[in-house]
Amino acid sequence: MANYTITINLLHTQSDKVQVIVESPELQQNYAIYRIPAAATQAGNHHLTVWLEDLAAYDRTGKHLKYELIDNNAIMIYEVNRYVKLTYKVKGENLLTGNKATLSHIQPQNNFFLLNRNGFFGFFEGYENEAVQVKVIKPPKLYGATNLERLPSYTDTLDVFTKPAADPLHENLILYALPDTFSFKTAGARFTIATFSETGAVKSRDLYYILKPVVMAVNNFLSLSGGKYHYHDVDLDTDTLQQPNELPVKEYTFLFYFTKQSRGENLNMSEYGGLMCSAAASFYTLPEIKFSPSLYRLVQRMVAHELMHLFLPQLLHTNLSARAVASQTQSTRHLWLYEGATEYFALLCLLRSKLIAEADFWEELEKKIEMEHAFEPMSMTDVSQNLFKKNKYSLWYPNFYHRGALAAFLLDLQLAYNSNNTFSLRQLLLKLSNKPLQAVYNDATLTDTLIARSHPAIARFFQDYIQGKKDLPYHAAAALLGLNYYPTLTEPFATFGQFWVVPNYKAKHMSFIRITNDRFGLQDGDLLLTMNDIPITIGNFQQHKHLIFRPAIGVPLTITIRRKKNNEVLTFSTNPWVTSKTVNFAFRQNPNAPPETLRRQKWLLYEE
Repeated sequence: MANYTITINLLHTQSDKVQVIVESPELQQNYAIYRIPAAATQAGNHHLTVWLEDLAAYDRTGKHLKYELIDNNAIMIYEVNRYVKLTYKVKGENLLTGNKATLSHIQPQNNFFLLNRNGFFGFFEGYENEAVQVKVIKPPKLYGATNLERLPSYTDTLDVFTKPAADPLHENLILYALPDTFSFKTAGARFTIATFSETGAVKSRDLYYILKPVVMAVNNFLSLSGGKYHYHDVDLDTDTLQQPNELPVKEYTFLFYFTKQSRGENLNMSEYGGLMCSAAASFYTLPEIKFSPSLYRLVQRMVAHELMHLFLPQLLHTNLSARAVASQTQSTRHLWLYEGATEYFALLCLLRSKLIAEADFWEELEKKIEMEHAFEPMSMTDVSQNLFKKNKYSLWYPNFYHRGALAAFLLDLQLAYNSNNTFSLRQLLLKLSNKPLQAVYNDATLTDTLIARSHPAIARFFQDYIQGKKDLPYHAAAALLGLNYYPTLTEPFATFGQFWVVPNYKAKHMSFIRITNDRFGLQDGDLLLTMNDIPITIGNFQQHKHLIFRPAIGVPLTITIRRKKNNEVLTFSTNPWVTSKTVNFAFRQNPNAPPETLRRQKWLLYEE
């Protein structure tokens, strides 16, 4: 039986405000502190009263109790007699700005509610591990998608959920919308996709073709083989391949919110992103970019990153590695690891399962170098420890996805060099992972542990580039990998033209659209059947897209299409056009690279 309850009323909203009632567990002292741990991007800047109103506290008899707000996200209630009931309203949209993945959303006019830590889910201090029951009164047509356990006492207007014993409630969320879900099984686990798209442009079934290969890639990356099994030509609709389950979940939920975009509207991508909600769910906000390869890339990269959090920090955690909230007096030193290495591993696992090409991998690192240069040099250890203490540190946080990922890449290279291509960062962290839930590492000494379990030479690396703020050594790294590094480079560029290749689910093939010019003589709606005699499906296109989007100079491509107008099957074969382009921060293969550097590059990329 639940020790305390939270009741949320979505059925009767007024002016986009939602009523919340919190009833405490049996209290052992004459006061109570109820904490609503707002997302870190807001916490230091917004008081509870900015997004809550009509706050009141009562005892069992209905008598008003005195309270005060003791910091940005906590309420202290006085003279409680073993029980307190809190009531308040959560305000609607547009009060807070920032990454939409970290915000609550109240859109009754769109039949959409996103319930999370920002007002809806809190906890009584000292009672964090008590059983909690969440009751949601809702419109009959809405479905609540979540990883929380749904109790059988629900009706068409009432859902009742309970949280896992060891999982803080505020790490979870519930997405209420008109039903749009799709489920699949792979690697011994069941995955559910739930989607709210403001115009209906994106459906859960569409996302399945992106998500399943990524799940398989991450799962395989965490195996002993390190992701060297490739999923070429697997038809996702009929795939019966059984992978060993390396992910620490039996069920997992993907929650997506896609926002409407007006034609010509400039996108601010800092407003979008992904969030690991708990050990078994993640939430993503993205713009509706229908039929766009850009949407595929965004979803693929974000999902790989959030799934990789099942490894870091889920299976390699310290006493301070739980997601930080503003009330904490201490933060982990290791965001370079928990965000940076996670980001690097996400790219590496996509490469090893051939969901991206090597050129894509290097291009992503090049983009991160460009982004890293936009930030003031700072110690990643200092920023991580002081994230909430000064605004300059919270503003630097996004650089963990850039400099942190690049540092992880360079540390992986350092380990390859010191071990003569027999040891990797992935192997090191896997060796240290899978500790019992309560046997956590000491945050203060984790770096010493990493050094002791790998190679003494990396102590200097930590001193210079993670604890210190020296410029990362891209030229030296490139030389060790048989590459050249160019701050600026003008080079020839091969292309077959400008067009999109997107899924046509009705025809069950990839389709060419938005053709402005091309080398083949394509028409909008042409269905792609083969490339170089390889049958192309919606499920395997990502493994072969480099043939048409990253052609080699002077190398022809043969494609077979079906023209929708008359069902005619046509075959075209041609060389790409060649033009020139200028790029910054470029890695390129050194044609005179010593053999040992090429072996090191192969080890770094594939552990082969």
